[in-house]
Amino acid sequence: MKCGLLSQYALSPYELKNNHVAIVEGWTLLCAYIFGLIEPNGLPDNYWRPSYELIIRGINEQLFLLKEEVLSRNNYIEGDALGDGDVIYKAPNKTWFWGESATPLFILMCLLLSEYRDEYLSNLIIRDRLWEIMMENNIREGKGIPDPYYRPKEVIGSIFNMPEFEID
Repeated sequence: MKCGLLSQYALSPYELKNNHVAIVEGWTLLCAYIFGLIEPNGLPDNYWRPSYELIIRGINEQLFLLKEEVLSRNNYIEGDALGDGDVIYKAPNKTWFWGESATPLFILMCLLLSEYRDEYLSNLIIRDRLWEIMMENNIREGKGIPDPYYRPKEVIGSIFNMPEFEID
């Protein structure tokens, strides 16, 4: 399909900047577009499958590169610290478990890692989340991990000790 070539051209600025997330988003949009053409037009596999396989290969490659970049860095602020959120900083091998509502996301990450045969990292994430839940949920002191009914504004304000925190 010619739209694959145009997509590659459109994504080239993001490739120059190693913006893996934007590239994955672009290829995902193209894949959705192709899927939107298949069923209504009754396209046989030979018309779309080669493009689909290239897209999936490109997505997997970018996700692998993103994983390598994330694991190799401790500080994720790029460009202007004010614009990139100066508050967001990743300590070595530490992810942010903001509350019980984050649990499904972490489970999905672990399932994805298991699918790609990275059992060590998958188990490490699960172990760390269990430890965090056990250590931070302290009913005697009235402390604990926020349940899913807290709004993001309340969670962030509590974590950074800013009760009047405003999210635009």
